[in-house]
Amino acid sequence: MNQQQGLFDENIEPQTKHKKSGCTWFALFTLLAVILVMLAVVLFNGGLPAQVETWLRPLPTVQTQPTLPPVIQPVELERAGTFRYHYSNLTQLQQQAYRAIFEQLPHFPESIAMPNLTEDDMRAVFSAITLDQPMFFQISTTHYRIRTQNDRVVAFVPQYRLTHEEYQRRVYAVAQAAQAIAVPQGGTDFDIQLALHDYVVQRATYSDDLTDGNGDVATVYGALIRGLASCVGYAQAMQLLFELHGIPSFVVTGDATNAAFSGPHAWNKVQIGNNWYHLDATWNDPVMDGGREIVSRAYFNLSSVELAPSHEITPSRHAANSQAQNYFRRRGLYFSEIDRYAEIRIAAAIIEAVHADRGVVELRMTSPEAHAQAIELLFGRNPRIHRILAAADPNGTLISTRNVYHSSMEQLNIIRIFPVTV
Repeated sequence: MNQQQGLFDENIEPQTKHKKSGCTWFALFTLLAVILVMLAVVLFNGGLPAQVETWLRPLPTVQTQPTLPPVIQPVELERAGTFRYHYSNLTQLQQQAYRAIFEQLPHFPESIAMPNLTEDDMRAVFSAITLDQPMFFQISTTHYRIRTQNDRVVAFVPQYRLTHEEYQRRVYAVAQAAQAIAVPQGGTDFDIQLALHDYVVQRATYSDDLTDGNGDVATVYGALIRGLASCVGYAQAMQLLFELHGIPSFVVTGDATNAAFSGPHAWNKVQIGNNWYHLDATWNDPVMDGGREIVSRAYFNLSSVELAPSHEITPSRHAANSQAQNYFRRRGLYFSEIDRYAEIRIAAAIIEAVHADRGVVELRMTSPEAHAQAIELLFGRNPRIHRILAAADPNGTLISTRNVYHSSMEQLNIIRIFPVTV
């Protein structure tokens, strides 16, 4: 059978075929004419029926953009601190004063009446509201005035850093910045937490100069907009962003000590799943020798036991006893020894870091003894790191398999590997 026979009935003569084709075209032209007439009538009578309009609308485009925070309106951001952990620790009288400040401060009053507090009460209220409310950066977080009567505080006099107009402008800027931060679509709370943490660490540079911008560094505005933040600024930014994504968090204060610092400090407690963890974004933003900045995860979701050697741990009803959501455990970079499995995981982490342009891979050992042994096995007389680098990049097109830098954090048994790109 030839091609034409395969397409048409063999028993029909060619003339009959042509007659059928002509009938078909006539029917099509007739149908088209009827449709055009009906369309003209419908338009003349006021437009297409709703159902037809629905059929003719283009299909909605499927959005593959990262998930964005649900709260972005500046007016809502002004009172973003809804978890209010520090408020819950106040007495009833102190809570009454807190609520008065919370309700009236956005309107920039000259003073706010207080319910006959002691000065210690006032200090507790002021500390609680400045720690709970990251968007109350229109006032000084270190200074305020009071009016007293018979040795009782009857009025709180806020010390404004900004005019009402400037504050509104900055609230809008923070709202825009928060909206622009991408987090993994459909990600877990851990995934979202990690994305927000990395954004803040990359965006901000540490500064404790409270004279810069009249104290901007101790605010969420300093961290997210100016890119300069003290430990309080880092912690406030983390609290705000976590809250916008529905992750409970609050700011913790206490003394902290490491090789470069000793003194008052601020960080966060964060709830992931059913457990609470410590997160110190400031100490995850170190400046390495030579001025190189990295994003560390050393202080990402630690238990109180893990954090206690360096941070003052204040008793809390939100105890941080779990290690399940610690970064290194979640990422498979927590080892008791450098065995073949560990080498495979390290190689995968190295190539992932290179593709993400992070420049550093961190792994954590289970004990000081395991840490010392790992340093020797990886970088000692017969270093395994070279075969790990070769496994990460077999063709040697991305990283050097011979040159690598490393450092360690003995306090947390962490090893940092800095692959050299080619």
